[in-house]
Amino acid sequence: LLNSDDTVLLDSLQRVPEAKVYVLPGVNPSAEAMARELFAVAAERFGEAVSSVRVWESTTQYGEYGKRGWP
Repeated sequence: LLNSDDTVLLDSLQRVPEAKVYVLPGVNPSAEAMARELFAVAAERFGEAVSSVRVWESTTQYGEYGKRGWP
């Protein structure tokens, strides 16, 4: 997971065939940013069935993103 602004690392990793790189546009890959990105992808694919996405950082901390006005 990389910030799209991290061009040096992005360029280096794109030269490694085995590297799997997911670029977050203009944001650092925090749990909150990952939840927002996953929500967008899931909502596009599954529509109204997706109400929120929660990404756990530890056993007690998470980042969450959901529809406006949620819950």
